[in-house]
Amino acid sequence: MKKSIFYIVMFFFLQVFALAVAWTGNRLTNGAGASMSVTWAIVMQAVFTISCIIVFLWRRWSPIESFRLILAKTPSLGTPGKKPYSDERRTSKRLMRLSAWALLAWATIAALGSIVPSMWLQEHLSFLPDLTSDDMMELIHHPLGYFIIGILAPLSEEIVFRGAILRELFCWLSERPEESGSIPYSRSRSWMAICLSALFFAAAHMNPAQMPHAFLLGVLLGWLYWRTGSIVPGLVVHVVNNTVAFILARAYPYMDDLTLEQLFGGSQRHVLMAIGFSLCLLLPALFQLHQRMPHRLDDQ
Repeated sequence: MKKSIFYIVMFFFLQVFALAVAWTGNRLTNGAGASMSVTWAIVMQAVFTISCIIVFLWRRWSPIESFRLILAKTPSLGTPGKKPYSDERRTSKRLMRLSAWALLAWATIAALGSIVPSMWLQEHLSFLPDLTSDDMMELIHHPLGYFIIGILAPLSEEIVFRGAILRELFCWLSERPEESGSIPYSRSRSWMAICLSALFFAAAHMNPAQMPHAFLLGVLLGWLYWRTGSIVPGLVVHVVNNTVAFILARAYPYMDDLTLEQLFGGSQRHVLMAIGFSLCLLLPALFQLHQRMPHRLDDQ
């Protein structure tokens, strides 16, 4: 647990460091009393996310192995050196690659299926204050906005919250705490670690309006990491989630006041149909992910 808290502290320290860099640059270029320009806000986000990626990978707080996606072990196939062995081994590796791509495809479908239900949830939690909407819209309409929001932010957050924090929470709740990254034998303990990391992930957004969605997304991302031992499926979901949010915000500049009913032509029936269609994507995708991902508890 101490390591997880240390990683959270480092995450916020790097954020403060990036803010100091941007604030100093803005003051030198725009004057002491000027508010932060969009350009320097982009610089701040770039410095923050890139420094998180570099520091956490360089210190191996999030091991580079977490980028590997191995769904199954290659079975023993005949006698090494003989042609049938080589052919079967190549076939097995090809099937494993296809299986990995299929899993990522289902992860993408799950991400797409979660968008409308998430918007519906946020609509019904509109009493929560949105503290960052104006700043976020400025970032979105900057030429480099997508690079920050759609690429760097998901990558840095997956490295920190799944590759480092959740990994250490698993270790802390494991019966073998000396083995870094080990998975608890108890499923309840594994889910406790996933929910804790999702809470940290939600709190890190520091925006009450985003926290419910961030928590639920964090649970999904944590589940994907638990089952695969890789941040790649969660990274795909995270990128798709942020990309769709980015596209909607660009298409509807006043999205803060946009309701699902307005988005779907002013018809509540269309909203219910959209939610139903989304669930027809989300639920089968989750089932397919459950079927295709290994049960890591069974491998220990």
